[in-house]
Amino acid sequence: MQNNKNWTFKIDWLKIVQMLSLNSIEQIPEYKKQKAFSKLEKEFGSENLAEMDPEYLEELIGVELRKLMQKELFDIKKKEKELRKKSRIIPLKHGGIIKIDASDFKDLKNMEGDIQDMLKGFLDKYFNQEDDESDPGEDSGEDSTGYYI
Repeated sequence: MQNNKNWTFKIDWLKIVQMLSLNSIEQIPEYKKQKAFSKLEKEFGSENLAEMDPEYLEELIGVELRKLMQKELFDIKKKEKELRKKSRIIPLKHGGIIKIDASDFKDLKNMEGDIQDMLKGFLDKYFNQEDDESDPGEDSGEDSTGYYI
């Protein structure tokens, strides 16, 4: 028996994705969507769902998906927290802070307290790594074909 799910066309999935703090709708498995739909249809009936306000429907589906996806949402938050924790340098284009780990000092123990040497060591460690990646001749702003417009 085919269920009449016309009420699902009223749903704004972007709001549900934002409610669940996800990045895209692909992070919600299709079988969990279907499970949430069937549970709501069983609880309210298809006709009643079709008459409901879209915002209320989105709230109902968001709550139901949050229950069904507890493990996935926890894993996503855990990965984001680990990623933030592992980031060592905040971009300095508009100001920022360099996060220095205590293990960075073990490389500088032969400096014997000279401030200038320590600053040079940190400068080499944190800033010269970024400079090595870019080739100054590559992005000179000239057209390599020789044709100018």
